[in-house]
Amino acid sequence: MILKFIFDRVVAFLGLCFLWPVILVTAILVKVKMPGGPASFVQKRVGTVYLS
Repeated sequence: MILKFIFDRVVAFLGLCFLWPVILVTAILVKVKMPGGPASFVQKRVGTVYLS
């Protein structure tokens, strides 16, 4: 079970390392095409506390 835990973390980390340029370009394109819109989706939910 510990081997699966380590494998999952390593694969997720490697996936993020390889995909971060794609994610970054996508976020920049969203900001350029929709200047007022957020690059990430935010949704208010019932029961969620937002600290400002």
